[in-house]
Amino acid sequence: MDISKVISDIKNNQLSNDEIINCLDVPNKFVISNAIIAILKQGIEDSKAIEKLTRIASYRSKEHEFIDSITIGHLATAALLMIRDLGRESYDKLYSTYSDFDKEKMEYAIEILTDLVHTG
Repeated sequence: MDISKVISDIKNNQLSNDEIINCLDVPNKFVISNAIIAILKQGIEDSKAIEKLTRIASYRSKEHEFIDSITIGHLATAALLMIRDLGRESYDKLYSTYSDFDKEKMEYAIEILTDLVHTG
């Protein structure tokens, strides 16, 4: 799989909603993060996406880190909140289990995603 092509296809709206959701299964944090941004930009509200984002929310270890201790798991949790109705229940359950450190990083992840979705 050519990771750079997949990311390019996501960014250039070359994938269907189902293909974007399936990118959440690619074991690459850059593909997953771009898929999360596309899901939010395109307003995809799908139970399969919620399930996958909920699974990804547990990816909060050093290997899943981007910058300043923000992980792909923090981005996935932030996305659940931003999806609103469909993702809110999963977000609430996850957020209640987060440490203060993870809550702080998750709040930062919300800011990052909000900026990317509305300006990028």
